[in-house]
Amino acid sequence: MPPYNCTASVSTVEFTEEDLSTLPANSYYKATVTEITFTEPSATVTEITFTEPSTNFVHFAFDSVKIEAGADTAMLDSLVDVLRKDSTKKLVVVEGNADNIGSKYVNESISKRRAQAVSKYFSDRGIEQSRMTIVGYGSEKPIADNNTEEGRQANRRVEVKIQ
Repeated sequence: MPPYNCTASVSTVEFTEEDLSTLPANSYYKATVTEITFTEPSATVTEITFTEPSTNFVHFAFDSVKIEAGADTAMLDSLVDVLRKDSTKKLVVVEGNADNIGSKYVNESISKRRAQAVSKYFSDRGIEQSRMTIVGYGSEKPIADNNTEEGRQANRRVEVKIQ
């Protein structure tokens, strides 16, 4: 059988709630397509493997550094488990962010305090501070439109990246 060159793109992937029930909320996952079935004139993805979260978000209320119980703490607890199981994994960076309400100084300060709150959450559960790097970006790295309340809420976050 001759070798074939293939280019694939996926515009929509659907998952059942059952597929996602074991994944922490507020997380983005890397996915690896492990099996593709080729049929004329298309291809079908028959198996996708999820790897651990690459970036995880903790969201905050306006002018707050308090981590609310619920989905965010469940996600953080799952990361604590990952870090406890494999001490070679280093918590690369805990990045604090803010919306654009307030001065640059205020936003940089609150974003760093948010990152420190998440770092403290980890250290209170036995993860060494030496495994963490804390950064506060203020409002420099928005992921949503700061002209809407929904966008500002999305930008009031800490991103946790594990390597």
